[in-house]
Amino acid sequence: MKITIIKILLFLLIIQMNYFAQNKINEEIILNYNFNTQLAKGTSTTKLTNNPLFRDAAINSNDKIFVSDAVQRKIIIFDKNGEFNSEININNIIKQKFNQVKITLDEEDNLYVLFLLGDFFRGLIKFNKNNVLYNEFELEKPLPMDRTTNISVRNNNIYIRTFPSAMDPRYIEQGTVFVYNTFGMYLGRTDYDLVDKNGLIYKSNIDKEKYYIEIFDKPKENKVLLTRDLIKMDEIVIPHLHPGKISYQDHWYIVGIDNMNNIFISNDIDIKSFNFYKKERNRTNFKMKEIRSKDIFIMHRAKIQCNLVGKLFLLATKGEGKDHPDSKTIIIPIN
Repeated sequence: MKITIIKILLFLLIIQMNYFAQNKINEEIILNYNFNTQLAKGTSTTKLTNNPLFRDAAINSNDKIFVSDAVQRKIIIFDKNGEFNSEININNIIKQKFNQVKITLDEEDNLYVLFLLGDFFRGLIKFNKNNVLYNEFELEKPLPMDRTTNISVRNNNIYIRTFPSAMDPRYIEQGTVFVYNTFGMYLGRTDYDLVDKNGLIYKSNIDKEKYYIEIFDKPKENKVLLTRDLIKMDEIVIPHLHPGKISYQDHWYIVGIDNMNNIFISNDIDIKSFNFYKKERNRTNFKMKEIRSKDIFIMHRAKIQCNLVGKLFLLATKGEGKDHPDSKTIIIPIN
């Protein structure tokens, strides 16, 4: 009888632990900082400061949170609980005009800060893990009127993805991704910016039947080549829900790749992960509808991000409407 009671109590305890674990997912971290302070000249409303479009976030391997603020021209740093740690004033470092700042971290926790005016490249600087300015890059500019959409760092290379404002076959032919090493040397152009720890290359595609990720062998002698000049090793396939039609649920995109070579993809409804080496496929609990129902504002796509230890998170604003002066900037852990 006692054994039966103990088993029942253990069973209930396990259920309760699973319940709390499930409810802990998507629990937001409120960042303890007044992002609504007006320090930028010519800014007279809270609309810009409350808007996540003017911010970006990165989390290092020790859960330290970095958030860029293009309006206040700062990088603000928080601990894992969202408490203010320190800040980097970039106003005195870069003199060019900019209104967007994208940030990313490498494996040694060096911070890369990309400055944009609209979608167009203005500059790139690097800070070491002690937040000391390491280098201001003299980078070759993308072709005129080309938009910068993403920056990532992997295996000592910097990948800057661009997108042409006007369709130009020559641009596609040469490659839309500009590659530099972490010392600022220009290495060339290519058509990929997703590389795993071992150097394998991932490139996503979609057709009327499926979304798929092609996996290519790394180029010899670390040359920068287009994927058409590389050896295709395999592909990951996700069939469309309704073959012949591409619904909104079929619009997958790659979130990122961690140091364990797990690749994460999302359609802003679901998240899946794959590991080419282990032949593993997993699904992450992602409650986007619940997130959006809690007075949480996220610009356009969900903008899920992945750090190098495989943590997924969202940068968002929480409050009574996106322009509410008392809104808070938050990080939403997903896994």
